[in-house]
Amino acid sequence: MNEKNEIPFQQWWQEFKRDSNNNKGSVWDDLCRISLYISQLSGSKKRTFLDEVMNLAIREDYLAMEVIKKFNNPEYRKKIAEIALKLLDNENLFESNDSVLNIFISILLQEKTNIFDELIENYYTKHKFNKYFNITNELYGKNERLFLSAYERFLKNYSTKEFIDSCLLDGLLQDLSALKFLRDNLPGNLRKILYKFLTDRADKSWNADKRDELIRLVKK
Repeated sequence: MNEKNEIPFQQWWQEFKRDSNNNKGSVWDDLCRISLYISQLSGSKKRTFLDEVMNLAIREDYLAMEVIKKFNNPEYRKKIAEIALKLLDNENLFESNDSVLNIFISILLQEKTNIFDELIENYYTKHKFNKYFNITNELYGKNERLFLSAYERFLKNYSTKEFIDSCLLDGLLQDLSALKFLRDNLPGNLRKILYKFLTDRADKSWNADKRDELIRLVKK
Protein backbone atom coordinates (compact mmCIF):
# COMPACT_ATOMS: atom_id res chain seq x y z
CA MET A 1 0.00 0.00 0.00
CA ASN A 2 1.88 3.05 -1.16
CA GLU A 3 1.33 6.02 -3.39
CA LYS A 4 3.23 4.46 -6.25
CA ASN A 5 0.69 1.71 -6.65
CA GLU A 6 -1.49 3.37 -9.25
CA ILE A 7 -4.37 0.92 -9.20
CA PRO A 8 -8.09 1.80 -9.28
CA PHE A 9 -9.50 2.63 -5.87
CA GLN A 10 -12.11 -0.13 -5.93
CA GLN A 11 -9.43 -2.70 -6.62
CA TRP A 12 -7.24 -1.26 -3.84
CA TRP A 13 -10.15 -1.37 -1.37
CA GLN A 14 -11.12 -4.92 -2.25
CA GLU A 15 -7.52 -6.11 -1.94
CA PHE A 16 -7.15 -4.35 1.39
CA LYS A 17 -10.29 -5.95 2.82
CA ARG A 18 -9.36 -9.36 1.43
CA ASP A 19 -5.95 -9.06 3.07
CA SER A 20 -7.62 -8.05 6.32
CA ASN A 21 -9.97 -11.02 6.21
CA ASN A 22 -7.09 -13.38 5.56
CA ASN A 23 -5.21 -11.96 8.55
CA LYS A 24 -8.38 -11.83 10.69
CA GLY A 25 -7.75 -8.19 11.53
CA SER A 26 -10.22 -6.14 13.57
CA VAL A 27 -11.91 -2.95 12.35
CA TRP A 28 -9.58 -1.06 14.68
CA ASP A 29 -6.54 -2.71 13.07
CA ASP A 30 -7.87 -1.86 9.61
CA LEU A 31 -8.55 1.74 10.62
CA CYS A 32 -5.01 2.14 11.95
CA ARG A 33 -3.51 0.73 8.74
CA ILE A 34 -5.65 2.92 6.49
CA SER A 35 -4.97 6.00 8.62
CA LEU A 36 -1.24 5.45 8.21
CA TYR A 37 -1.68 5.02 4.46
CA ILE A 38 -3.75 8.21 4.19
CA SER A 39 -1.17 10.18 6.17
CA GLN A 40 1.44 9.27 3.56
CA LEU A 41 -0.57 10.56 0.60
CA SER A 42 0.05 13.96 -0.95
CA GLY A 43 -2.65 16.63 -0.68
CA SER A 44 -4.54 16.02 -3.93
CA LYS A 45 -4.24 12.23 -3.77
CA LYS A 46 -5.35 12.25 -0.14
CA ARG A 47 -8.51 14.18 -1.05
CA THR A 48 -9.23 11.91 -4.03
CA PHE A 49 -8.78 8.82 -1.87
CA LEU A 50 -11.07 10.18 0.87
CA ASP A 51 -13.71 11.16 -1.70
CA GLU A 52 -13.76 7.55 -2.85
CA VAL A 53 -14.02 6.34 0.74
CA MET A 54 -16.87 8.79 1.32
CA ASN A 55 -18.74 7.29 -1.65
CA LEU A 56 -18.46 3.89 0.03
CA ALA A 57 -19.45 5.28 3.43
CA ILE A 58 -22.76 6.62 2.18
CA ARG A 59 -23.45 3.20 0.66
CA GLU A 60 -23.13 1.58 4.11
CA ASP A 61 -19.60 0.21 4.07
CA TYR A 62 -18.84 0.01 7.79
CA LEU A 63 -15.07 0.38 7.54
CA ALA A 64 -15.44 3.33 5.17
CA MET A 65 -17.80 5.01 7.64
CA GLU A 66 -15.21 4.62 10.40
CA VAL A 67 -12.53 6.13 8.14
CA ILE A 68 -14.76 9.12 7.38
CA LYS A 69 -15.53 9.49 11.08
CA LYS A 70 -11.81 10.08 11.57
CA PHE A 71 -11.14 12.09 8.39
CA ASN A 72 -14.32 14.07 7.80
CA ASN A 73 -14.71 17.69 6.74
CA PRO A 74 -17.62 20.18 6.45
CA GLU A 75 -18.49 19.01 2.93
CA TYR A 76 -18.69 15.37 4.01
CA ARG A 77 -20.71 16.26 7.11
CA LYS A 78 -23.24 18.15 4.99
CA LYS A 79 -23.66 15.14 2.69
CA ILE A 80 -23.96 12.79 5.67
CA ALA A 81 -26.61 15.03 7.23
CA GLU A 82 -28.71 14.81 4.06
CA ILE A 83 -28.59 11.00 4.18
CA ALA A 84 -29.26 10.90 7.91
CA LEU A 85 -32.42 12.93 7.39
CA LYS A 86 -33.63 10.43 4.79
CA LEU A 87 -32.88 7.55 7.14
CA LEU A 88 -34.81 9.16 9.97
CA ASP A 89 -37.78 9.60 7.63
CA ASN A 90 -37.61 6.05 6.21
CA GLU A 91 -36.38 3.33 8.57
CA ASN A 92 -36.41 0.73 5.78
CA LEU A 93 -34.05 2.67 3.52
CA PHE A 94 -31.03 0.65 4.63
CA GLU A 95 -31.11 -2.91 5.94
CA SER A 96 -29.17 -1.96 9.09
CA ASN A 97 -30.07 1.70 9.09
CA ASP A 98 -29.70 2.15 12.86
CA SER A 99 -26.09 1.02 12.72
CA VAL A 100 -25.52 3.48 9.88
CA LEU A 101 -27.34 6.28 11.68
CA ASN A 102 -25.34 5.74 14.83
CA ILE A 103 -22.04 6.31 13.02
CA PHE A 104 -23.41 9.20 10.95
CA ILE A 105 -24.69 10.96 14.08
CA SER A 106 -21.26 10.50 15.70
CA ILE A 107 -19.73 12.22 12.67
CA LEU A 108 -22.23 15.10 12.80
CA LEU A 109 -21.47 15.61 16.49
CA GLN A 110 -17.96 16.65 15.45
CA GLU A 111 -19.42 19.78 13.87
CA LYS A 112 -18.47 22.80 16.00
CA THR A 113 -21.39 24.97 14.84
CA ASN A 114 -25.06 24.31 15.61
CA ILE A 115 -26.17 23.60 12.02
CA PHE A 116 -26.97 19.92 12.73
CA ASP A 117 -28.39 20.38 16.25
CA GLU A 118 -32.02 19.93 15.21
CA LEU A 119 -31.26 16.69 13.34
CA ILE A 120 -29.23 15.35 16.27
CA GLU A 121 -31.96 16.27 18.74
CA ASN A 122 -34.59 14.50 16.63
CA TYR A 123 -32.46 11.36 16.56
CA TYR A 124 -32.04 11.20 20.32
CA THR A 125 -35.54 12.29 21.32
CA LYS A 126 -37.76 10.61 18.70
CA HIS A 127 -35.96 7.73 17.00
CA LYS A 128 -36.90 4.24 18.13
CA PHE A 129 -34.09 2.46 19.96
CA ASN A 130 -32.85 -0.95 18.91
CA LYS A 131 -29.69 -2.99 19.43
CA TYR A 132 -27.64 -0.72 17.15
CA PHE A 133 -28.58 2.43 19.02
CA ASN A 134 -25.86 4.19 20.99
CA ILE A 135 -25.94 7.37 23.03
CA THR A 136 -22.40 8.34 22.22
CA ASN A 137 -19.92 10.06 24.49
CA GLU A 138 -19.48 12.67 21.75
CA LEU A 139 -22.98 13.81 22.68
CA TYR A 140 -21.93 14.21 26.31
CA GLY A 141 -19.06 16.42 25.23
CA LYS A 142 -21.27 18.56 22.98
CA ASN A 143 -24.66 18.73 24.71
CA GLU A 144 -24.97 17.53 28.31
CA ARG A 145 -28.70 18.39 28.45
CA LEU A 146 -29.52 16.20 25.46
CA PHE A 147 -27.20 13.44 26.70
CA LEU A 148 -29.10 13.34 29.99
CA SER A 149 -32.56 13.47 28.40
CA ALA A 150 -31.62 10.71 25.93
CA TYR A 151 -30.63 8.42 28.80
CA GLU A 152 -33.77 9.35 30.74
CA ARG A 153 -35.89 8.38 27.74
CA PHE A 154 -34.00 5.15 27.23
CA LEU A 155 -34.04 4.05 30.86
CA LYS A 156 -37.77 4.74 31.21
CA ASN A 157 -38.76 2.61 28.24
CA TYR A 158 -36.41 -0.32 27.72
CA SER A 159 -35.42 -3.43 29.62
CA THR A 160 -32.05 -5.02 30.25
CA LYS A 161 -33.21 -8.10 28.37
CA GLU A 162 -33.75 -6.06 25.21
CA PHE A 163 -30.35 -4.39 25.28
CA ILE A 164 -27.93 -6.66 27.09
CA ASP A 165 -26.09 -7.54 23.85
CA SER A 166 -26.14 -4.03 22.39
CA CYS A 167 -23.29 -1.55 22.29
CA LEU A 168 -25.37 1.14 23.98
CA LEU A 169 -23.57 1.14 27.32
CA ASP A 170 -20.05 0.32 26.15
CA GLY A 171 -19.13 3.99 25.84
CA LEU A 172 -20.17 4.66 29.41
CA LEU A 173 -18.07 1.76 30.59
CA GLN A 174 -15.04 3.54 29.15
CA ASP A 175 -15.78 7.18 30.05
CA LEU A 176 -16.02 7.67 33.79
CA SER A 177 -16.76 11.40 33.48
CA ALA A 178 -19.93 10.69 31.47
CA LEU A 179 -20.91 7.95 33.91
CA LYS A 180 -20.39 10.26 36.90
CA PHE A 181 -22.51 12.92 35.19
CA LEU A 182 -25.41 10.49 34.84
CA ARG A 183 -24.97 9.24 38.38
CA ASP A 184 -25.18 12.79 39.73
CA ASN A 185 -28.04 14.02 37.53
CA LEU A 186 -30.44 11.13 36.87
CA PRO A 187 -33.49 10.79 39.16
CA GLY A 188 -33.01 8.10 41.81
CA ASN A 189 -35.29 5.53 40.18
CA LEU A 190 -33.51 5.86 36.83
CA ARG A 191 -30.11 5.71 38.50
CA LYS A 192 -31.09 2.30 39.90
CA ILE A 193 -32.08 1.12 36.42
CA LEU A 194 -28.78 2.39 35.01
CA TYR A 195 -26.96 0.48 37.74
CA LYS A 196 -28.79 -2.69 36.68
CA PHE A 197 -27.94 -2.14 33.02
CA LEU A 198 -24.30 -1.46 33.74
CA THR A 199 -23.75 -4.43 36.02
CA ASP A 200 -25.42 -6.80 33.56
CA ARG A 201 -23.42 -5.39 30.64
CA ALA A 202 -20.18 -5.27 32.62
CA ASP A 203 -20.50 -8.99 33.31
CA LYS A 204 -20.15 -9.49 29.56
CA SER A 205 -17.62 -6.73 28.82
CA TRP A 206 -15.09 -6.44 31.61
CA ASN A 207 -12.98 -8.43 34.02
CA ALA A 208 -14.06 -8.64 37.66
CA ASP A 209 -11.85 -5.81 38.94
CA LYS A 210 -13.07 -3.36 36.30
CA ARG A 211 -16.69 -4.40 36.87
CA ASP A 212 -16.40 -3.86 40.63
CA GLU A 213 -14.84 -0.42 40.08
CA LEU A 214 -17.80 0.63 37.93
CA ILE A 215 -20.34 -0.78 40.36
CA ARG A 216 -18.79 1.15 43.26
CA LEU A 217 -18.81 4.34 41.17
CA VAL A 218 -22.50 4.13 40.28
CA LYS A 219 -23.57 3.19 43.81
CA LYS A 220 -21.93 6.25 45.43
